[in-house]
Amino acid sequence: MTKQELKQMSKLLPDKEIDSVIREGLVVRLPLFEARRALAKEKIAAFQKKHRKSYKTLKNKGLAVSADYNAHEDFVEWGHWENTLKDTESIIRWFNQLLKKSFGKS
Repeated sequence: MTKQELKQMSKLLPDKEIDSVIREGLVVRLPLFEARRALAKEKIAAFQKKHRKSYKTLKNKGLAVSADYNAHEDFVEWGHWENTLKDTESIIRWFNQLLKKSFGKS
């Protein structure tokens, strides 16, 4: 469904019903993103412990010329989890802001 179609369909519902649908969707989805954030933090902590440095430091300095295949794989996966953490934290902040506004109206 496109945004335009959604806008057209939402005109058929009362504002309170739209607020309720959004609020309930946020309440259901928020724990999923919180779990994803927790997993990302665990993975990042494991990489930091294994490599004894932060991802930012490793990214800035680069891998050693002598780095093996596993080090390269770790670097790629670590970057994925760093991006996942950044994205999920952004979504969680946005969800929480909407929930505050939504419950503030009720």
